[in-house]
Amino acid sequence: SNAARLGWTCFNNPTQGANLYVKFGAATASTTDFDIRIVPYQYYEMPQPITTELISGVWDSTGAGFARVRELLA
Repeated sequence: SNAARLGWTCFNNPTQGANLYVKFGAATASTTDFDIRIVPYQYYEMPQPITTELISGVWDSTGAGFARVRELLA
């Protein structure tokens, strides 16, 4: 979590074609409890209003790759 967050972006850059499941808030992301699913090679930009809560993510495959995340701060 970050009270100074002004924006958040993520690019799912998988090595095994995995979906990335992202959850906003205290609960940890899972493949059945998530807020957004970022499919392989998709870019996501958080719309307004920007959440300052915890953000977590999980792939639906082991050794799935990289989440290219950028947090924009005040």
